[in-house]
Amino acid sequence: IWGLESSQESDAEVEIFSVKDNFWRATEPMIQNRASHSLIATENGKWVYAFGGMSTDGSAIDSIERLKITNPDNPLSDLTTKWQPIEV
Repeated sequence: IWGLESSQESDAEVEIFSVKDNFWRATEPMIQNRASHSLIATENGKWVYAFGGMSTDGSAIDSIERLKITNPDNPLSDLTTKWQPIEV
């Protein structure tokens, strides 16, 4: 999951890697542009969470969003789900 363009600006683009297929594929962008953010996947592989980071103007982001992975065994099989905001 990317977060910084070559221009050093934050980005919302997302690519998912399939270890099985050794292939990257673009999926739905995050809700908010982020750079220097943290990511975590749940143990069952069904959710990916993006925490914090820096926005395009360099300010800190205090939000969390998540993406549902419908098929953790083959994450590239369905890339139509959208990122969801998490209220904190």
